[in-house]
Amino acid sequence: MSQSCDENTSLLAAAPVGDDEQCISCGGAGCGVCRPKVAADAFEDSGASHGEEPKRALCFNCNKSLSRSSDMNCVGRCFTCASAKECSRSHLESFPECYGEILPGELHFCCEVCGEGWEVCQACGPGVVIERKFDYYDPQKGTLVQEDIPDKVLHKRKSKKRGLVASVQDEADPELVASVKAGADLAHGIVERTRALIERVGNDAMEMRDQDWHEESLLGDLLGGGDIAASLVQLAGSAQKVLSSQTTVSEATVPCKVYGDLHGQLRDLLLLLHMFGAPDDTSPSFVFNGDFVDRGKHQLEVVTILLAFKVAMPDKVWLNRGNHEDPTMSKKYGFYDACMAVGDGGSDVFAALHSAFEWLPLGTVIGDRILAVHGGIGDGEWLLDDL
Repeated sequence: MSQSCDENTSLLAAAPVGDDEQCISCGGAGCGVCRPKVAADAFEDSGASHGEEPKRALCFNCNKSLSRSSDMNCVGRCFTCASAKECSRSHLESFPECYGEILPGELHFCCEVCGEGWEVCQACGPGVVIERKFDYYDPQKGTLVQEDIPDKVLHKRKSKKRGLVASVQDEADPELVASVKAGADLAHGIVERTRALIERVGNDAMEMRDQDWHEESLLGDLLGGGDIAASLVQLAGSAQKVLSSQTTVSEATVPCKVYGDLHGQLRDLLLLLHMFGAPDDTSPSFVFNGDFVDRGKHQLEVVTILLAFKVAMPDKVWLNRGNHEDPTMSKKYGFYDACMAVGDGGSDVFAALHSAFEWLPLGTVIGDRILAVHGGIGDGEWLLDDL
């Protein structure tokens, strides 16, 4: 009877090493000779070969995350006499695109726990490879931009802590009072139209990716019609007034819901709010933790909704600043183009929104215990009082 060398110790299903042969290399402990066969059979038996998506980012043997690896640079490859390695997934039907072998120094993935014998080629590995560069692909234009990370990305912020400004009713300028009130009315209208859009998208019978969602009037409908550029400038001005009245580090009460990088993915935002609830007077607090713009198809729509939430519910919704809420970044990665696509007044929209972004807080303390920041701030040697 054929028998796996580690049928008593493997967490995977026992499987034969071969026809009427038993592994003698490891004495039943499992090795690079027999365990790939065991794991392969267990993977095929798991149902992944019947239409389920295989877990490309995990090692089939121990279920731990794979690590990105490259043994040597391109110059070293030209002078090496090392032999190629076989991809451990080359014989599985679920990976028809497999390279088959891994050349010396070629990018691949390995399991740091299992070691040799479990290398995975680039085609069979995780779908996303993170390089030490900024990369941006615009699906609308079909262009790819890749640049080295700059040494510094500076935020244009005031250095002093800010206190509360006088209320709108106490302002001496009647025109300013009227402007602020109009901005508040605009924000409340956007919030109500957003709630209707959340219900519509949440109840759609057919789902689609955000980049495939095309409605020409979507931004105009959110803003309630009229001059889109003028409405966005007005909303940005109202948001700036609210943000400038609050501190550099916000304080959110619990319970609290935290949402990460949206990057213009409107449909994702709407579906999340449909499944987990949208902000209102009785809801938990909400923290949107930066990077609202760039990359996605619906950047202005996402910013419109978030700023409207902030103006309408200033002590319920908190918007942290991300590295993409910066004019240098957003001129490179898509937000500037999105603003200019508005038409006449596009440059005014870009300037007004970034003027508001400069007043976004750097972080939010949740329930006096959790600090939410988008990314690193300096060398990390600072206290909340420093911010």
